[in-house]
Amino acid sequence: MSRGFTTSITILQPLRAVGRYSSGVDPYDWTLPPTRVPVDFPVSVQPLTSSEGPPERPTVVTGWQLIGPPGRDLPLRPQDRVEAASGEVYSVDGDVLRFPHPTRMNAVHHVEAMLERVKG
Repeated sequence: MSRGFTTSITILQPLRAVGRYSSGVDPYDWTLPPTRVPVDFPVSVQPLTSSEGPPERPTVVTGWQLIGPPGRDLPLRPQDRVEAASGEVYSVDGDVLRFPHPTRMNAVHHVEAMLERVKG
């Protein structure tokens, strides 16, 4: 195991909502159980930011950064969620970044993604 990569994760992929009268606003359905995609290597998940809502609506929003080990790609997409071995579930916030390998043509050096967890 590489140093710093100590978190086991499972990627949660939502089913696509296909409806006759779908408005196209959110094509993914989180009311149904998502497809679970186990990741067979550890990653690094580090806290970045935290903010709290007003007293009348107490919420805590925490930003995290996921970094994959060098030489490994993840089947992670912007609409997915990440479940850590601890049971915490994070939403992917923005695009999943795939950094190109500096010496291997069309290869991924590592993956990074911003994650968000909302409690409240």
